[in-house]
Amino acid sequence: MSLRARFAPLVLVLTAAGCSVPDAGTPASQPSTSVAPSSQAFPPPSTSQPDGLAAIEACDLLTTQEASSLGVPPEGRPQEVLGLRRCNWGGPEGGGISIAIDEDLGIDELVFSDASSITDITIGSHQAKRVLEGSGPGYCNVIFAIGDNANVSFLALYLNDTPRACAVADRAAALIEAKLP
Repeated sequence: MSLRARFAPLVLVLTAAGCSVPDAGTPASQPSTSVAPSSQAFPPPSTSQPDGLAAIEACDLLTTQEASSLGVPPEGRPQEVLGLRRCNWGGPEGGGISIAIDEDLGIDELVFSDASSITDITIGSHQAKRVLEGSGPGYCNVIFAIGDNANVSFLALYLNDTPRACAVADRAAALIEAKLP
């Protein structure tokens, strides 16, 4: 398995969100009726890119109170892995949690060859997958589909304690889902 495929469920990435600027010659109170030339300097944003991920930092998906309620230190440690942003919170007894944003891989493109169980689930308004024991007992990952080309992953790892890892992952997934685009 490639290194990218092995870390894909653990890594979260941000995507650029498009924005528009009013034409400098048009008064703000009047709508613009001009049509942009076809050779514009900036192409319109892709409709397949999820909106809003560029504005989200992985560590901001859990508040200090939410992290504490999950049994981990209140402050996460931001990290960049394979060019992707993530945030890690170390937990007791070798456990911990991690959030990653990945704008390069849609949820259907992820490879879970080491998983003992993959379940399609819905959390709030998002489709997701729950992946168990991808790297050994005590591993539970909830991965949200964000558009067709991105995902947000929450990993809980409590060595040899899969039920505990999934209890933490399910609680955390409910906390972060409302903050996702």
